[in-house]
Amino acid sequence: MYSANGITLNGEEFELISKLSAEAFDGQRSVEGGDEDVYRSLCGKGLVKGVKGYGVFVYLGLTVDGRSFVRDWEAQREAERRARRSDRRHDYLVAIVSAAAGFALGALSSYLTNCFGLLG
Repeated sequence: MYSANGITLNGEEFELISKLSAEAFDGQRSVEGGDEDVYRSLCGKGLVKGVKGYGVFVYLGLTVDGRSFVRDWEAQREAERRARRSDRRHDYLVAIVSAAAGFALGALSSYLTNCFGLLG
């Protein structure tokens, strides 16, 4: 499921609206067959403009909501990717600092044991 701006799309709907937003379209196009249901669904959600007829759907273009859906969904994905990357960086930093602290404490305890016999 793909969600943005309070609208949820299934895989077929998202694939179609992504394709439509990427293409330059000027004019109208008749849609028949299997894609017709997907176009009608997107029209019902306010993402595409079209005219519903008997056995045919005439696609007129994307609405503003349709364009912003794709743009906002991609922005959400990018923000999630950045957040995961930031979390990963933090984890690496913690691991490096922990290893350095462990090494330093090990060296200190070894030094104290050898020089003063304190820990042994």
